[in-house]
Amino acid sequence: TGATLNGSVNPNGAATTYRFEYGLTSAYGNSIPVSSAAVGDGYDPVDVTHAISGLRPLTTYHYRLVARSAAGESATADGTFRTKIVDDRPAVITGFNGVGVTSFVTNDYGTIRTSTRVGATQGPWTTLGGSEIVSAPAAARRRDGTVDLFALWRDGWVHHKTISPLGIESGWRSTGVRSVSAPAASLRRWGSGMGSTIDLVVRGEGNDLILRSFDTDLETWYPAFSLGGSFKSAPTVMSYFSESYHVYARGSDDAIYMKYWDGSNWTREWAHLGGVATSSPALISWFTSNIEVGVRGTDGAFYRNSWDPRAVRWSGWLRTDVQIDAAPTLSSERAGQLKIYGRQNEYVIRRTYDNDAWGDWLWLGNPSLRLVNP
Repeated sequence: TGATLNGSVNPNGAATTYRFEYGLTSAYGNSIPVSSAAVGDGYDPVDVTHAISGLRPLTTYHYRLVARSAAGESATADGTFRTKIVDDRPAVITGFNGVGVTSFVTNDYGTIRTSTRVGATQGPWTTLGGSEIVSAPAAARRRDGTVDLFALWRDGWVHHKTISPLGIESGWRSTGVRSVSAPAASLRRWGSGMGSTIDLVVRGEGNDLILRSFDTDLETWYPAFSLGGSFKSAPTVMSYFSESYHVYARGSDDAIYMKYWDGSNWTREWAHLGGVATSSPALISWFTSNIEVGVRGTDGAFYRNSWDPRAVRWSGWLRTDVQIDAAPTLSSERAGQLKIYGRQNEYVIRRTYDNDAWGDWLWLGNPSLRLVNP
């Protein structure tokens, strides 16, 4: 994860350089730019800004701005900021406990919280435990109604817990898979594992995608293997009744790529769907073989790309007038309907596309206070 540091330097007529110092304590230990940058020798304040990356998620950092000239060196007072979780987006399950739509989010204290909306009524946000979670959750619903939750923990391993239809929770257990982003999970809907196998996909430490499958009947994990590629976002995964299995992710060039299982084999290469995304992709299907992919574009708008099985082609990326702050999550309850879930400030929000028109944003509540980078 990352942050952007901002400040202002007044040279007061002397040739001046500056640097930001930052670290886990007020001793700092890191600086950017590595070689101090010049702001000239004028008499007016000069705004300076630098983005930093590679920071630990949900961690408090100290920083200060240091300026140096022939007159000496001066520094601002120590400041702090707290980084956000990795891939901040809700996970959404339809029909958990047989009713409504349930959202799962990770708050700023490393805990997953959940709330169910039935009709026009949003239920309270309740805590599912954990304190070391640093990514958005992934959720998959079994045929018996049990929900499997997955999330990246501070130790770098993806962990897993279950919630029964009666609300009975298991403890968190490691999946044995390491990741650098939020996980994705889907219940398998075809083949010998239909309805009893959950496929977990993560972005590995080499930025390739890793798949590992969990047999829910035997409570057994199968060996993990790499799907290859080089990516910079969390993956999205979906299984279909037609024995196809699709995985999507944002590549190093910010385009969206797709790979799928055709019932016998994985496609050899990642298919290039184009686009210039600033988020991980979201994925939904209205019916067998129909696919809707959505991302946040460079202008903050929501873009969608649709696979039409009748025309056997993609629509291409279509811009909507919907503005989103972060990675979207998609759900649908019927053909032609599209619901976008996201986070805005400390709130979970939703907007619905139905009958060829977008509705207004609906606020689903505040699962936690969000801490904002400087």
